[in-house]
Amino acid sequence: MELSLGNRTMPTQRNRITYLSAVAALMTVAGVAYWTSPSSAESARRIPTAAVDERLEHRAKLRSSQAAAFGGCKAFFSTLTG
Repeated sequence: MELSLGNRTMPTQRNRITYLSAVAALMTVAGVAYWTSPSSAESARRIPTAAVDERLEHRAKLRSSQAAAFGGCKAFFSTLTG
């Protein structure tokens, strides 16, 4: 098939469009494959809760020591005059 002088760019444009369409299709297939593939990370594991809540025991000890400190300060200041 012979092309006229005014139509010489037609095969170049057709090749470019074909190339860009092939690249777009390849990118689409790669994107779908990426998003549908399973993760390579480990699955999440559930960590069991503690049988004894150590924070509550610590709070109870802290409260008793704070009460003792307050009582000691109160006793000290009650001995002062003025």
